[in-house]
Amino acid sequence: MNLFTINKHKHLHMVDKYNSKELLEISLYNRVGMLFLTLILILCFCSFFNLFVPKQKININTCKKEVLTTELYSTSEVKANRIIKNRPYDSIYSLVEDGIMTEYWLQMNIDKIKIGSEINGKK
Repeated sequence: MNLFTINKHKHLHMVDKYNSKELLEISLYNRVGMLFLTLILILCFCSFFNLFVPKQKININTCKKEVLTTELYSTSEVKANRIIKNRPYDSIYSLVEDGIMTEYWLQMNIDKIKIGSEINGKK
């Protein structure tokens, strides 16, 4: 809090009510607050940016087993081997039609997979 005083030359001066230690603490709190706010804004910007950058879809006919197991929901090595063993696929829906994967698995991964240049299972 600031107070104003008039010195002997009739000039207006501002006098701080806080001592230097209190000013240092206030300054430190302001800096920590600004740093925290900056970090939150950076995180929000990164999250917002990721919404508009589409991830590349996985081609079921050509990808490696490691990609299947790490990028797709609920895909174990056994399931990945089953997918690889029954290649090539004409459609992503043939994974379910041929009994290789379940319908639930396809629903969870349909936005992540493709066959060649198709989009969402449609050529």
